[in-house]
Amino acid sequence: ELDDAGRAERAIRRRLQKELDRCRDTYRRLYLDLMNHFFCVLTAMGGNTVAQLQYYAGTTRVAECTPMTAMNLQHLFPGWTSQALDGASLSHWWLKHRERRERERIGFYPNAELVRRHPRDLNTYGGLPYDGLLPKTAGYEDEVAGLSHTYVDKEKIVVEMTLVQPVLDHIFN
Repeated sequence: ELDDAGRAERAIRRRLQKELDRCRDTYRRLYLDLMNHFFCVLTAMGGNTVAQLQYYAGTTRVAECTPMTAMNLQHLFPGWTSQALDGASLSHWWLKHRERRERERIGFYPNAELVRRHPRDLNTYGGLPYDGLLPKTAGYEDEVAGLSHTYVDKEKIVVEMTLVQPVLDHIFN
C-alpha cells in the first residue's frame, strides 16, 4: 500500500510539472509575440539597435518607429521579471532569444514593388491615419494587402491581452 501511495504521488507530481511547464511555455510564447510586435532588432546596425513600433489605434499599421539602443530597451523594463523567464528581465530575455524579430534596417516602402526589393528590411509604411476610413476604391485592398507587414495574429493579442496588460502599461506609461 505504501508503494502504491508513493507511485500515485510521483504520478501527481509528474502531471503537475507537465502542467507548470506547459504554462511557462505559453507565457514565454506570449511574451515573445508581444515583444516581437512592438520591437525589432536591426542587424545592419550591429544588432545593438532596436526599433520600437507604435501603431494606429485599432490597427496593425505602423504609425511611428523609434530607434533606440539595446541598453535603452533594457531601461524600459528595469525590474520586470517573470518566473516564466527563469527570473531574467523581459528585455534581456528577448534580446537573447533566437526567435526575436530581426530586420536589416528600417525602410519606408509605400508600394508592393519596393517591398519585394527589400524583403529583409522593416517596412514602416503604415499608410495615413485616415486610411480605412474613406470609401474603398477598386484594387485598393489588394495593394494594401501586398504591403502588409503585420507580425502577430490580432485575434490572439486581443484574446490574451489580460495576461500581458502589465507589460503594455509599462511600455506606454
